[in-house]
Amino acid sequence: MKKLILLFVTVLLFSCSAPVNKLEGTWKMVEYKSIVDGKVAWTVPGNADGEQLKSWSGEYFLFVGEFIADGTTNPNYGNGTYTLDGNHYTEHIDFHVSKDYMGVDERLLIEFKGDTLIQINPVNVDWSYDKQNYRMEKYVRVK
Repeated sequence: MKKLILLFVTVLLFSCSAPVNKLEGTWKMVEYKSIVDGKVAWTVPGNADGEQLKSWSGEYFLFVGEFIADGTTNPNYGNGTYTLDGNHYTEHIDFHVSKDYMGVDERLLIEFKGDTLIQINPVNVDWSYDKQNYRMEKYVRVK
């Protein structure tokens, strides 16, 4: 009887736990593409080399990276809070290497394919995006 009660309590505890957030953890960028007027305008790797990590924990995100283009090293970093509703993702950027982004809310579409995460932006208020002009970032989960 004690084993049955213990089994019931264990099942009850696991069924009451909060759902796991697919974003939680650290991801490494493996590809970046900028599409302008329907053509690939900029890529990493390609036009630049480097790496970037992006992490999510609770309601917070942060990213840090460094890219080298034409012999110039450019840092990239920022952080803030986020919300996720299905594939609708919004970042409130508190701190960013580019001061123009600080305090901005940015909408992105997110797609998960196993341990791969794809982000697309900019996204309109109705969650559509201009398929002729957008940016795509592809990440893989760091194990």
